[in-house]
Amino acid sequence: MPVMHYLTTGIFDHGAIQKLPGVLQKFGISRPLFVTDAGLKAAGVLGKVLEAAKVADPLVFAETQ
Repeated sequence: MPVMHYLTTGIFDHGAIQKLPGVLQKFGISRPLFVTDAGLKAAGVLGKVLEAAKVADPLVFAETQ
């Protein structure tokens, strides 16, 4: 599985989204901020990420250009 470490870590693999809850837990993040745009939100990508994150009250900013 390709993993990139820089200032942040990127995980690239089929099904990598399923690792999101563990990554949030590892870093002690209980209320993450998800930043996206209207297109990804409309396409349902944001919904899939929020569902996979399994957090009660995430913050979402979906107004990037």
